[in-house]
Amino acid sequence: LTADPTDARYVYAVWDRLDVNDNGPTLFARSADAGLSWEPTRTIYTPLAPAGASQTIGNRIVVLGDGPERGVLVNILVQIDNGSSPTLRVMRSLDKGVSWGAPITVAAMQSVGTRDPDGTATVRDGAIVPTVAAGPGGVLWLAWQDARFSGGQRDAIALSRSSDGGRSWSAPVAVNRDASVAAFTPTLHVRGDGRIGLLHYDLRSNTTSTASLLADLWLLTSSDGVTWSETALQRGFDLGNAPTSRNGTLFLGDYHGLTSSGASFVAVAVLPNADASNRSDVVAQRTETLAGALAQTLARHGVRDELPTLSTAQREAFAAAAMQATRRAMSLRRPLQPDRATTAAPPTGVPR
Repeated sequence: LTADPTDARYVYAVWDRLDVNDNGPTLFARSADAGLSWEPTRTIYTPLAPAGASQTIGNRIVVLGDGPERGVLVNILVQIDNGSSPTLRVMRSLDKGVSWGAPITVAAMQSVGTRDPDGTATVRDGAIVPTVAAGPGGVLWLAWQDARFSGGQRDAIALSRSSDGGRSWSAPVAVNRDASVAAFTPTLHVRGDGRIGLLHYDLRSNTTSTASLLADLWLLTSSDGVTWSETALQRGFDLGNAPTSRNGTLFLGDYHGLTSSGASFVAVAVLPNADASNRSDVVAQRTETLAGALAQTLARHGVRDELPTLSTAQREAFAAAAMQATRRAMSLRRPLQPDRATTAAPPTGVPR
């Protein structure tokens, strides 16, 4: 749901729905009276793969709050075609959602997913769920997990910027501060003064012990998307205590919150604990002063949009790992359905 900050009458809902063949269009509904009533649901995008199923996920609308295109709606989505890597795309509406332009491609999403580097545990993270924020002047920011910066070895937090309302996007750059460990599940927010906040987890505190999977929660801030300050919100919690989803996959949730109050960022995130009867807690943390001593520029990391020089075999292995991670992430979201061979036909649409 998105409440329009430029016109209090409008509220927008956007989501995806899978049918029995795993096709998943983007659906949209609108309220023009602050949520009291809603217009009929309609499909605003039906992805088509060259062959097989095609679906969207991660749909989310933001509204340009000022600048030359104040009030324009931008919907981000991830398109997943059968046999292909996910693609991050955006759609624009100039008339409060009445009509939508064709999708604009931002980048391929090349996540391999998060795993315990010293054990067998896997993490259900935000590998196919991007995050978006709109800032002053109509500037848009997108972040997502991506392994292109390590040649497919581990996920980093990729960031891209648009200064023209989503029509064009900068090449992705890695913004997490420690490139040697996996970083995952980013959440973006831009304050009214233009300062960017980016919340994410990483495995910096992890040890070689197979008895635990230690993780950290970080808040990055920047005034320009190039130089970042880093603040530790929680250090060294055992992700191995998290609840599990299917197949024992550790799961803290893949949507978290970041907002601001005045000059402060307020993070809402989920942390695990050792209480078997209460495996996780939702916590809110207000950050008054952000440490700047560790600010670095992306140039010092030498990150690039293109993959490092890899052999053909390495590129093929990377592509296979990314596709496997995508299939695993999607399988964890697929609703449990009866055996189609022995039961009556399922309904025509299954909400995610």
